Amino acid sequence: RMAVDAAVRAPWGGEQSNCSMVPVPGFVAVHVGSKLAASCRVRPMKADSFEECSATCLSQQYCDAVTWFSHAHHVLAFRGVCVGRTAGTEQVLRNDSQATSSFRRCFHQTCGLQQQMDAWCATAQMAGAGVQSSTTCVARNVRSLKRSKADDFAFQCALAPAPSAQLAMACVDDRGHSLPCRVDMSAARRCAQGRQGELHDMHRRGCGGLPTCLATPGMGRSGPTLATRPHHLPSLNEASTAGRAVRRGDRRSPMWRSKAAHTVQEDDNSSVVDRLDRLGYLNCTRLHDNTHARCRHKSAQFSWLNYVWEGRPQRTASAAARTVSWWLGEGDAAIDPFDAETFLELLSRLPLDPGELPAHRRPATVFFVGDSTARQQAVSLCCLLRAGFAAAGSMHSVDVTVSIPFLTFACKVVGRAPATGARTNLAGIRYVRCNRGDSLPPWRPLEQTPSLDYELARTIAKAPDVLIINLGAWNFEDGCRDMHSLHDGLCNGTRPWILHEYAQQWTLLAGALNEAYSPSKRPRSLVLLRTASPRDFEGGKHPVGRCRRTSPMGEAELIEQEERVDLGGMRVAVLTKNLILDAVATQRMPWVRVLDAYEISRARVDAHPSSSGKRTEDCVHYCLPGVPDVYNGRFLSILDEVVRGTGGRMGTAADGAAGAHHKNSIGAPGTVLHRFNFRYGDLPFVDVVKLSGTNGMRATEGRAVRAQTYTSLSLRLDPSSSAAMLIECPWIGTPQNMEHGWSNGSLGLGVCSDIKDSRASWARSRRRGQGGLDRQ
Repeated sequence: RMAVDAAVRAPWGGEQSNCSMVPVPGFVAVHVGSKLAASCRVRPMKADSFEECSATCLSQQYCDAVTWFSHAHHVLAFRGVCVGRTAGTEQVLRNDSQATSSFRRCFHQTCGLQQQMDAWCATAQMAGAGVQSSTTCVARNVRSLKRSKADDFAFQCALAPAPSAQLAMACVDDRGHSLPCRVDMSAARRCAQGRQGELHDMHRRGCGGLPTCLATPGMGRSGPTLATRPHHLPSLNEASTAGRAVRRGDRRSPMWRSKAAHTVQEDDNSSVVDRLDRLGYLNCTRLHDNTHARCRHKSAQFSWLNYVWEGRPQRTASAAARTVSWWLGEGDAAIDPFDAETFLELLSRLPLDPGELPAHRRPATVFFVGDSTARQQAVSLCCLLRAGFAAAGSMHSVDVTVSIPFLTFACKVVGRAPATGARTNLAGIRYVRCNRGDSLPPWRPLEQTPSLDYELARTIAKAPDVLIINLGAWNFEDGCRDMHSLHDGLCNGTRPWILHEYAQQWTLLAGALNEAYSPSKRPRSLVLLRTASPRDFEGGKHPVGRCRRTSPMGEAELIEQEERVDLGGMRVAVLTKNLILDAVATQRMPWVRVLDAYEISRARVDAHPSSSGKRTEDCVHYCLPGVPDVYNGRFLSILDEVVRGTGGRMGTAADGAAGAHHKNSIGAPGTVLHRFNFRYGDLPFVDVVKLSGTNGMRATEGRAVRAQTYTSLSLRLDPSSSAAMLIECPWIGTPQNMEHGWSNGSLGLGVCSDIKDSRASWARSRRRGQGGLDRQ
């Protein structure tokens, strides 16, 4: 047996751990095509022997397994080739007598994760019916027997396999990463089952605590080739040391107020409803919004429209904007009004290249990617445009081209020439369904080592002029069991790894967006990250929870809920999602904007579709007309600032923070942190820290690298453990092993973005004439 051992400092737990390469002769551990095409997570590595192949894998922090094809391999293209893969890729283990594979195995000095899981099964065996006491039960991952292109785990207890049993990726090391072992999961050999959720939690909890940084394959450049550059970070709460009280951010913000000083009658807004009906808005939402029937059952007079959105005025609203924007108060100046003509003008100016004339512009593209709440915003935008053009007497029209309930939705803005009546496509708006950021289906727990959802990655690869992304509704919730997956609940703060896995999804998104939107393209694009809105179930969760309130929640009650930090409550679950989003945007992509849907919807417990005579209530979506219309008013406010430059962008294409915003810009990254950051244990959930070091950079050509002090953000994912940094992880490995992966300046396995593979796939589909979605 040949093995290459090295002591490394693992990024999980912060304690000394040992990793070694475990050889498995006669098996292939990577999925390779006939041409050995390299991808972000699977690629050939430089090596001349199996020993060197294993050493190269061990020296690179993301390499999880490697296969060496002998010089006498029957496939000529494979001879003498070393191919490595990261975690989070297809778990391959197939016979090949002319190949030898090697797997990274890391173990913690005081743990033994697989042994703990086996011991749990042995204990559960005692209560098993029909299992002889002389037999031994062990834990095995049954998902390893099904071909999966992602990290998917579902542990069950099975009788200890015979020496001749099948070899599969059914065991784990102390990191929780897959390792090969013998397995026999036939029904006749299964042990009596206990609560399998305990095995899942035991696996996810792992050894040595949570990783101390958020590095993951596919997140983009990290490690010794890139130093974290200082840039603007939010002025967060002055509580960077234990025991210091967290100072709350400025609470003076827009809020909902009643249109009347006294009790509001349901027929007070009849003129608003009649006006929207006359302009075509109601018919548009009636046809394309999936919640319309429930909302009509809730209140035939649209009582949730009896409130205005008040705050610091941003700009003067035109007569057409006031006709459509039902949420505006009195006065000429308004906050977040929606004007269809202004929206189209600004959108058409956004993608202009330097020196390009407006007459030669191409149709602008707006893509919404996310769950069904994003579909509601897309429907709201198209319907607001239709009503707004009608209110302004414009010749523009809006045609809905695709409308599949709860799935795809698209519309296009069409202009007509005054003289000839010729139709011209001016803009396209499209919604793409994406429930979560990782690649597993929503009924499975989050990936331990995530890779981007295919539709999400494919849409980002297109780099549309405007891209609006939201995640959250299908991710973790409060409680110990949510409506989607058995293990996606925070469970009173006892599952902190869920926060870590969710944060890794956003670091993957950051890597993809930074790759798709080059510094030169960012000033002519708008990327909006939309925060998650509340799940306003009261009296229990779905399906027993209700949302029967008839007026918005008061500001005092809201602040009390947001400051109480109930680890089992809905507000903590939603706020952690939004703070993670804003923290990743602030640290890794300061050029994007954040559309704070939570700020707009946090009080509107009365505006959900609620009951429609059915057993379950919808306390996640909002009625239309309703809150999603205000999202689009905020969208226009940000677009106006970006195009006209009223908020100002800082930085040039040469800056590391190209396209970063002024801290007072609408939706600038860091504003959510400033307002809603809360104390989690003794420290803020997100904190600013000062670090000193070279960040992995090495001296070259006799020139020393001086240690620098730089600012970074850290997430307090577990109140009882150290924070996870939003910086690049330090290099993992000994100085001798570093030469195997970095001597020629290559970035190493997994140090790239998942978006590269998606861009290549999308380019091939366009060459085959399958680019119809974009032409539409």
